[in-house]
Amino acid sequence: MEIRTAVRFTLQRRIGEEQKMEKNIKITKAAIVILFAVCVLMDICGPKIVAYVLQRESPLLTGDVRTVLCLAGGYILSVCAFLCLYHLYRLVERIGEGEVFTETNVRELNRIDMDVTAAAVITLIIGVTCVLMLIAVTAMAVLMALIIRVVRDAFSRAAAMKDELDYTI
Repeated sequence: MEIRTAVRFTLQRRIGEEQKMEKNIKITKAAIVILFAVCVLMDICGPKIVAYVLQRESPLLTGDVRTVLCLAGGYILSVCAFLCLYHLYRLVERIGEGEVFTETNVRELNRIDMDVTAAAVITLIIGVTCVLMLIAVTAMAVLMALIIRVVRDAFSRAAAMKDELDYTI
């Protein structure tokens, strides 16, 4: 009787974990779609956002040059955000389908890393020249890029181990 109970408990726990993962995948996908919509809204309101941000003093640039750099940088950051959200959605979609430790996901994580790293560089440039407070965003983007690289490397190792096991059997 104890074996039946242990098997039932294990099955229930596994079913609960799968349901939890499905729920988390749905929540993540919904959040990505919402963030995509927020990016669209920010693109539409770009000039107003820049005008608001430029009320603070600038470390280096002033006038129209500062305005153009902030606006252009903001739109370039928007492209980075859209690409990052797209790559993240694709990654989450595959993980939801059970494709976790694959070379495709490793490449997707690498793309996400490049998107975040590009955003870090752009925010650093804008922060140093136009809006000092963006350096805090730069620091967070650098931290996220480092975390993504660690996760990417773990996925890469797991994918290699999985491939090795697949060829062994």
